[in-house]
Amino acid sequence: PATEEAIRQRSRLVSKVSAERIRDELTLMLTGPRSALAVQRLEALGLMAHVLPEVHRLAQITDSPANEPKGGSVFQHTVRVLERLDRHGPGRSVELGWAALLHGVGKAVAHDRSSGKNFNGHETWGAQLAHRIGERLRLSRSELEQVSWMVGEHLKFREVFEMREATLQRFIRQPGFADLLELHRADALASDGNLAFHEFCSSKLKEVEASKASGAGTKLLKGEDLVQLGLLPGPRFAQILREVEDLALERKLLTKEEALEYVLKHFVR
Repeated sequence: PATEEAIRQRSRLVSKVSAERIRDELTLMLTGPRSALAVQRLEALGLMAHVLPEVHRLAQITDSPANEPKGGSVFQHTVRVLERLDRHGPGRSVELGWAALLHGVGKAVAHDRSSGKNFNGHETWGAQLAHRIGERLRLSRSELEQVSWMVGEHLKFREVFEMREATLQRFIRQPGFADLLELHRADALASDGNLAFHEFCSSKLKEVEASKASGAGTKLLKGEDLVQLGLLPGPRFAQILREVEDLALERKLLTKEEALEYVLKHFVR
């Protein structure tokens, strides 16, 4: 208790610690076995306000009933997401740990801009804030890019049932998608418990992995293939290659020969 009280009274002194040291300690917490407890203690001891004021601010914002059936603050929701990750054990990636902590930071901006009416667009604000936080704490370039991408994309799962197959395939084939899917699972379990989007995308991801393992490709043609068909290089090349790749992603074109035939039929006069 004496140590605890001393930390509270002197919590502001943590700001004298280097950004790199703070980053390393936070990363150990976020990838360890009890990340939720660590984050709760940082807030309770007054340290969060100094090391991550953006996360501290979430403790002052009540989540709307529509977005958070279990109620409480945005900070409490963040803790529940980390608890769900903790149940899967330690060993998660640095990017997933940080994205789980920061996925809701944009709600403070959205809350203020809408006078507390809703959190619309919070993922966009959150991605920008996550990038800024990553730069401040000296995350590596690849880490901060991946974390901000995950924060910005974590609500996109709501759209997967309406996506064109090619769009869905591109979404699932992005680097780091498995971590994004795990963040979505934890987020869903910490709110309404709806895992329909997770199960759908998890099934699709297994199909993609099986397709890659079999050597099936989606880039059937290159620019030089179009030149050999008599087409002139230019902006139209990107459109043609994109259309061919869309059809390959949707399994409507399976071989290079089929792709060449399609281009001849639709683009060569």
